[in-house]
Amino acid sequence: MSEAAFNRFVDVNAWWDHKFSETPARFYIEPKAGGGFWELFDDRGNGVKHAEVIFVRRPSPLRTEGPLGLSGNAVQQVFTLAFAGRGDSTVVSLEVHLAGELQAGWRELVQQVWHHFLAERYKAYCEGRLP
Repeated sequence: MSEAAFNRFVDVNAWWDHKFSETPARFYIEPKAGGGFWELFDDRGNGVKHAEVIFVRRPSPLRTEGPLGLSGNAVQQVFTLAFAGRGDSTVVSLEVHLAGELQAGWRELVQQVWHHFLAERYKAYCEGRLP
């Protein structure tokens, strides 16, 4: 189950709903050391690298570093996801570290956004409840 949960997580195009482009040409995570979390706007290479994969050992953990949605600000996020099998399901845990020139309320915003991604989008995708 953990491997399937990992694979579903890196399939961000299917469930991640915050993007810089409404219809990116490609939106994906390369689940390998040095890989990227990419949003390519077109076939010419225009786009954004949201984060870089800095550690991966399938099925757990997956760690990336980058600004994610705070691109353009002097901010870095390191997030680590762990996928642990429990019976016929998988428990996904997240650890986030945020550093840089943080504006008031950003820590809470990052918490809310990650709750949205994991509890509302990713979980629904894994359960087959996304349209």
